[in-house]
Amino acid sequence: MKKGIQYQKELSLEKLKNNDFSTIELPYGEDIVEEGIIIAGVIVKLSTLESADFDAVLDFTEKKDAEYLVIDTCEEKNAEGLLQMIENNKKKLCGKKFEIYIENGYVRGNNGDVTYSEFSEWRHLTELVKKCNNILGRQQFGICLNMGYMNLLGQNPRKMIAGTAEYLKVFHMNDNDGKRDMHQIPYSFTTGRGALSTDLY
Repeated sequence: MKKGIQYQKELSLEKLKNNDFSTIELPYGEDIVEEGIIIAGVIVKLSTLESADFDAVLDFTEKKDAEYLVIDTCEEKNAEGLLQMIENNKKKLCGKKFEIYIENGYVRGNNGDVTYSEFSEWRHLTELVKKCNNILGRQQFGICLNMGYMNLLGQNPRKMIAGTAEYLKVFHMNDNDGKRDMHQIPYSFTTGRGALSTDLY
């Protein structure tokens, strides 16, 4: 299993390399060139993918020589737009070497409470990936699981992992207090084995 870190502007590339995190996942639009840094993947929000030039996102991922593109579905309610986008661009996608992983997500209600979307539950995710692969006629889509999003929804991570195992490709490990999407390091809020859902033991 590869390990890496999602790049943020605040991070020092030199410190990443010194701490054995030379493999990164690059947010779409960020442009870094650093000797010794490997860009394993690119991540883009579904809303950005829908509003931006689809070709530009694919070209960016390809030019970075990334192995995969993660679609962040956070705050997206349904998958119809994504499926239509795949259908409209299937010829372009079939010509790409990198794979595409759909990330689990959530939405917030008017009162700020975190609720489920069509991207939250493992059954919906696996069915969505199957539909995407069927559109392309090849196995190019997979799943990225975000631990922090599962924690916000109070989901059982082991059940999510088991349910998506056939298509699970990337795991985003981050922690929060169960209320806010904080993207803290794993176990920041875990006090002991089994104390919180972020405890994978």
